[in-house]
Amino acid sequence: EIFSKKKVNLKDLFLMRTIIQESGALKNAKNEVTNLMEKACAISESSSIKIVYKNLLSSYCRELLQL
Repeated sequence: EIFSKKKVNLKDLFLMRTIIQESGALKNAKNEVTNLMEKACAISESSSIKIVYKNLLSSYCRELLQL
């Protein structure tokens, strides 16, 4: 019911947050993002693009993970 509401309030948001955390969905999503980033970095390292662009991609990805 809470996920189909058109208007949610603060209490609904806290409930959704609890559901996401307790179900393990947040942890799984973070792990998946980390795995994909590691794969992307490995692909980037074997790429023939200029080192300047590799470094930019790498720093951009690190910043994304800190969000």
